[in-house]
Amino acid sequence: GEYDKALEKTDLLLALGHRSSEVYVAKGEAYLYKHSYTEALECFDKALELDSDSEEALEHKENVIQLL
Repeated sequence: GEYDKALEKTDLLLALGHRSSEVYVAKGEAYLYKHSYTEALECFDKALELDSDSEEALEHKENVIQLL
């Protein structure tokens, strides 16, 4: 589906060396919409490691924690 394609794209970007908080946020969002909350949380944590000021990653992380 749509979210599987998003995961493929983010995996490709990461494989090509595009490690950014934005890529991890996008990947986490795809996992979130697939209800794969543990994987989503890991992505948002990685996004915050790369950019501790990422409000988007922090907000998503808080939402996922409430769903776990």
